[in-house]
Formats: sequence, C-alpha cells, structure tokens
Amino acid sequence: MRHAPSERLREAVGEERLRTYPMLIVVVALVAWLGWLGLSHQRIDPAGKAVGADFVAFHSAGTLVWDGRAPAVYDQEALEQAVLATAPVANPHLPVHYPPPALLGFAVPAALPYEAGLLLWTALSLGSVLTALWALGTGPLGGRWALAYPGVLLTVFNGQTSGFVLGLLGTAMGLLATRPAVAGAVLGGLVFKPNYLGLALLALAVGREWRALAAAIASAVGACALAWGVLGAATWSAWLAQADEVRGLLGSGALPVEKMPTVFAALLQLGVPAGPAQLVQAGVAVGATVAVCAVWWRGSDGSVRAGALAAGTLLVTPFAFDYDLALGWLAIAALASGARTRAELGLAAVSWALPLAVPLLAFVHLPLAPVVWMLVLAALVRR
Repeated sequence: MRHAPSERLREAVGEERLRTYPMLIVVVALVAWLGWLGLSHQRIDPAGKAVGADFVAFHSAGTLVWDGRAPAVYDQEALEQAVLATAPVANPHLPVHYPPPALLGFAVPAALPYEAGLLLWTALSLGSVLTALWALGTGPLGGRWALAYPGVLLTVFNGQTSGFVLGLLGTAMGLLATRPAVAGAVLGGLVFKPNYLGLALLALAVGREWRALAAAIASAVGACALAWGVLGAATWSAWLAQADEVRGLLGSGALPVEKMPTVFAALLQLGVPAGPAQLVQAGVAVGATVAVCAVWWRGSDGSVRAGALAAGTLLVTPFAFDYDLALGWLAIAALASGARTRAELGLAAVSWALPLAVPLLAFVHLPLAPVVWMLVLAALVRR
C-alpha cells in the first residue's frame, strides 16, 4: 500500500505548494502552541484548563492506578480530586470512560511527573502516527500533509488519544497484506477504545483476512485479561457500572454537541429529539457498515480498504469529538492519492479542513461533518 499524490493533485495544486504549505502549517501551529504554553502558569493555561488539556484526566487516572485505586477512576468525585491535586483547573469534571485496558496505558506517563509525562505522551502519540505512515508506505510529501492535518494537530495539542487510534488502525492496515498476524495483533490494541474496533473486526471477516482476525481477537482478549489480572475484577465492575451514565449522556444534552462530528450530534443540533436522532444514527450506521463491507468483500486496493474503514467508523459511532477526526486521515489520503476528478480533490480538501470547521459549522447551525464523511465513503466505494 502506498499513498502518493495523484497527477491530478500535482497539477491542481503544484509541486512546490504541495511541499511547502504543510510544513508552514506545522511551524505556525507549533509556534502558536508553544506561545500558549508560555502564557501558562502553575500548569494552568490562559483558558483555565490544564497544560496538555485532556491529558490531565489521563495522568490523574494513571496516578490512581499507581495508588492501587484503579476502580476510583470511574468514581467522578475521586477522579476530580485527583485532577485538582495535579492542576487547579477551573472545571475538574473530566470523566474517563475508557475500559480498564486503557488504564494500563495511562499508568505509563503517570509514572513520571506531570510535565515529563505530558512530553512522553505527546512523543508516543506522534510516534504512533509516524509508525502508521511508515507502515502505509506514505512518502515524505504525504507524511507532511498528515502531520499538518488539523485532526492530528488537535489530538496532539489536546493531549487526547486519537493519535493512538490512527496509529494502531493505520499500522494494522499497512501491514495487513504482508504480515497479517502482526497487523491483527496491532489492531487488537484498539480494545482501549472499543467503539472503533467492532467495524474493523467485521471488515476483516468480510475481507476473509482470517489470520489477522484471529490475531486481533487474541490481542484484544489478551489485553482485557491482562487488565483483569493487574487491576482486578472490581475495576471492570466499576467500568461496567458507569456504562449507563455514558448512554445517558448521549441523550441528556450535557455533551458539547457543537464539537461532535457525528450523525447523532448533528441531529441534536438541528433540534431533533434524542429518540429519533438515535434511530437515524442507527440507520446511517447500518448503511455505512454495508458500504465498508462491500469494499472489503470485493478485495479493493489496500488504501481504499483503509480509507473506507476509517470513514465508515466515523459514521458508525455516535460518540466522537473534533479531535477524533484524526482517524479521517486514512480516508483523505486514499481519496486524494487516487483522485480522478476535481470534485474528488475538492472533497479531499474539504475533509482535510473539516476538524477546524466543526465548531464554526455548529455556530451557524450547519453541522455538515457527517455529510462530508458520507460523500467520502461513497467516493471510495466507487473506486
């Protein structure tokens, strides 16, 4: 699998612009981020959030694990106290809904002081993305645009986990043709965010990738067993007990739906009640699943398979935020590298800018993000 800019893309944009623009974007974003950090004081940035944003919740969860209090991660009061002990944020309500295998990962940076842990977390997140780009055969030019992609920048600067999602899924897709067992083992790591794993397992089954599927299931089960052994059954019970809370959040209106690029959130923004919105989300999820399965069944090009799976996953899940669009890079790369028309190039450009546009679109009551991903998936299905 190799992501290389199509000739039409080179003609439309120009070789020099393709090379220089992404690096300019990365430099500007890095300078802005460092400037923002420079204005921070006592681990608090000018907006009143912790330096590293959401990472403070993961570091606090890892600290509770080291303290032998892993079940307390799912006790909001205990977690808020841990967050405040790390950084005096204005709003310590940063719930962690990840399953126990994720807590093992959070414990790694939590073994270090906060600042050092944040640096390690950022390095691991970027390293995961770079590993995926290597496995996918992305050349230097594609790599530049991947690192400049707003979805990747948002997840890195927000201290979020979506860089690892892109890294795991991208690496698995890149290795699938040559090392299926390794690819499956890597893919199983997505058990830390299970709403991104289900469709991938189904795609492997439909694509008759049996060795990869077996390895993915074994890897996921092994991670769960390890978490059970290290953290105990009580941690799993605590996680399952707060599952109802997560489901309730989706229909309560308490979530910042303006930052959520999902079908369900878009309908809520348009005033559709939660019940009908859930039904439409389910219908779109079924349609996206069928489309992804069609791509995998017919044995399409590896990049198209990866792109369709990424776009389909973003349509299936009702729970995602703007930084979760990092995963969309796989779809954008597949669309741009094989673009046949200017319309496809334009769609790739819109998709690339989408993570920045999600809040703006919500402000003007045009939550179009799901529509964009539907169009991307439809374009890839036609390949």
